[in-house]
Amino acid sequence: MIKNRLQFLINGRVYIFLIASVTALTMLFQNCAKSIDMSQYSSSMASCVMPNPTIWSQGSSTCMATTAGQTLTAGQTLALTADQPSTGQATFSCTSGKLVADATSTCNLSCLLPSTVSWTVGSATCSAPGGQTILDGGPAVTLSASMGANIGTANFTCTKGVASAATSATCGPNPNAPVITAGPTITAPNPTIASTTTQICPGDPLTATVTASGSGFTYQWYTTAGGVTTAVAGQTSATLNSTVPATVAGNLVVSVYVVVSSASGVKTTSPVASVTTSAVRICSGVAPGGTK
Repeated sequence: MIKNRLQFLINGRVYIFLIASVTALTMLFQNCAKSIDMSQYSSSMASCVMPNPTIWSQGSSTCMATTAGQTLTAGQTLALTADQPSTGQATFSCTSGKLVADATSTCNLSCLLPSTVSWTVGSATCSAPGGQTILDGGPAVTLSASMGANIGTANFTCTKGVASAATSATCGPNPNAPVITAGPTITAPNPTIASTTTQICPGDPLTATVTASGSGFTYQWYTTAGGVTTAVAGQTSATLNSTVPATVAGNLVVSVYVVVSSASGVKTTSPVASVTTSAVRICSGVAPGGTK
């Protein structure tokens, strides 16, 4: 009996010791958890997904760049170039789960001029090659038109992303351009200009003439029928000797114009002259409009 009581006391002390040990370890882990900020640890390992588009600002200008939705891990960087019409660059990194643009980021609004730029002064319109990029509020870009029927210059600036020509722009007749004084005049089988009674069919003779003041010019004739414009091969004089295009059967209208060029390459485009067919003549077994 005494032996059994002694064993119980010994086992009880062991149980008490084990309970005390577990309690102590639990308190130790709780204290450790309080001393470590787990949220900071987890966020430092978090990744960042690049939005599409990614946007950043510099002063009063805002830029954006198209991305592929890349994922950046902590410490990884990605350099972006702004989409038009803005200009600028930014390098992004992922810090604590947030995207951050570095301090060297740049951003400026700009204007991208189209491949061909036109401006009008009075009733004259000038055109010049474009494609230039102008910074918002930056220096003007000067364009010159020198080879068309009208010549002139214009200074283009960019304001809040919109390009415009200065009021000092000039545009007027080119003294070196060929001057078309008459025509073109179309001669169909029955010469009636723009008449609904003229009866022409594919393959009929088609003649037109134009008069330009001066000499040493070259000519290139064009016909339009059925919505298709074609440069007429071999027709390089002031008179067009051709035939009605096959596409006229479905459209019943033939138009012609000519581009007259000087020896220095200055070009003048003539007005368009048209002749309209009737819908009564049978053309080689096919009525105008394609019905037999």
